[in-house]
Parts: sequence; C-alpha cells; structure tokens
Amino acid sequence: IVAALFAAYRDDPRTLPPAWRERLPVEEPGRSRHLADFIAGMTDRYAVRMYREVIGPIALPEGF
Repeated sequence: IVAALFAAYRDDPRTLPPAWRERLPVEEPGRSRHLADFIAGMTDRYAVRMYREVIGPIALPEGF
C-alpha cells in the first residue's frame, strides 16, 4: 500500500490533498521527502482509504 501510494502521488500530484499539493517541492530530493512525510503520517485505515480513492479496490485480510 505504501509503495503504491508513493508511486501514485509521484506520478499524479493532483491526487494529494490541497494543503500537501501546494507545498510540494519541484526538485528532488525534497519532492520525494515531502511525499514520504505525507504517507508516513497516515494511519493504517487512512492509508487504505486513500489507496481506494487514488488507486482503486484492494483486498485486505479478514478483520482489517
């Protein structure tokens, strides 16, 4: 989930929330660090929700 979200946000920054998109650096390594910081701050449930919104359905283990 984490790697897929990073790739999705890197490839299409428009999928980031506005506050994070507005502060997204243009140059590396700041750009990747900014995306990593956003993802690192996610709870598991939020990451799954964002995955579903940005990428699509995902199969999860029972009880998650």
